[in-house]
Amino acid sequence: MRLRLCMVMAALAGAGALGAASIAVAAAGAAAMTPLPWGQAHYDEGCGGCHGLDGVSARREIPVLRDSVGALLCSAAGRRYIVRLPNVAFADMDDRTLAATMNFVVFHLG
Repeated sequence: MRLRLCMVMAALAGAGALGAASIAVAAAGAAAMTPLPWGQAHYDEGCGGCHGLDGVSARREIPVLRDSVGALLCSAAGRRYIVRLPNVAFADMDDRTLAATMNFVVFHLG
């Protein structure tokens, strides 16, 4: 991946699209990237497209999770509700991944 990125940037630089300084900055940024936490990565991939990467959905029909989903855990009814949501109950994730994703939603967004 890193080699491919460098090759593309070198090709663009040769075409005059990027200067040498831009290539150095981009390569340094690629080297400094750290992976997302497990739950956040799966939220971003499976949920963030609709609910928003920061938990704020763009459409009214899709619930906003930011500062609201954590309140569901305050009651037994809310806890029963959240695990029965179709995209939670039927998520294409193993239990460990689903738990990490839900922990991210509740403790970081909600």
